[in-house]
Amino acid sequence: MSRLDALLNPATRLSRERNRLIHQAVQMDRQGRIIQKDDEQRWAPAPSRDELEDLAEKIRALSVEINEARLTGFIRDACRDYPLPQG
Repeated sequence: MSRLDALLNPATRLSRERNRLIHQAVQMDRQGRIIQKDDEQRWAPAPSRDELEDLAEKIRALSVEINEARLTGFIRDACRDYPLPQG
């Protein structure tokens, strides 16, 4: 696996997890609890604040890692060593 794949594969996984947790139909049940449709289109409890904050922290940490590679790491080196042609 390349170093770039090692960054992009988790980014893909986290993006899918974010979509699964956030982009679902939501409503309030009769007891006043927030529920949402799951992947099988069944109503289930909406993600907790802790689940969302944990996912946000994972996304933040990975974005910092990717940005560091872009600014000072192997991505910067690759761009320096193989510049785009000026057209």
